[in-house]
Amino acid sequence: MQNVIDQEKEICRLLDSKDPFALKVLDDMFIFFEYDDYLRPTVHPILINAIYVEQVEYERWKLNNLANIGNTTSYRYRHKYIDYFYLRYNTAKAKAEAAATSV
Repeated sequence: MQNVIDQEKEICRLLDSKDPFALKVLDDMFIFFEYDDYLRPTVHPILINAIYVEQVEYERWKLNNLANIGNTTSYRYRHKYIDYFYLRYNTAKAKAEAAATSV
């Protein structure tokens, strides 16, 4: 079982390789969590940008300080991002494969 940081690095590798599904999911993730942020203010944009776009290399506690959140909140949010990413990523790939085989 991979830990959170390893899973985040794997997502970053997909994004760095310009995987079209991963790039689309990142856009969708920003939109989804922007709506969540609109309903009740959170730090989702700060964390998503730092982890997946800027791909900061410093320790996660520094990221928590930047976002002004605790470790447990950060951990919970990061799990949400990973779950959301893989749910959308796997669904998009499955739909593309199904479309390719049905032609």
